[in-house]
Amino acid sequence: MIEAPGDLWDHHAAGQWVVITTNGIVRKDGACVMGRGVALQAAQRFPDLPFVLGAAIEVDGNHVHAFRDFRVFSFPVKQHWIEPADPDLTRGSCGTRSGRCISTRSTWSGPAAATGN
Repeated sequence: MIEAPGDLWDHHAAGQWVVITTNGIVRKDGACVMGRGVALQAAQRFPDLPFVLGAAIEVDGNHVHAFRDFRVFSFPVKQHWIEPADPDLTRGSCGTRSGRCISTRSTWSGPAAATGN
């Protein structure tokens, strides 16, 4: 993974895939809760993303997911949005096949995962 200074969305606009930290809660309407931080920014930019992510969580669980149409990886750091970030979940996300892909092929611009709320 390359840590890059600057705005995450500028990197995305330049064609890079981006990583957004997420949780595993799916609302009754099928959308993943994406109410703060980079997840909220992604949901505002891509209104279908919360529903696509919610469907992926319902089928495969709260894991790293890649969304080619959006050039976005979800990176779970919480099971529930109200909880603090879970370092064990973050380590688990890093250990998945998709998580390893993120670490070797993507650019990171933003706060370190599982260090904030």
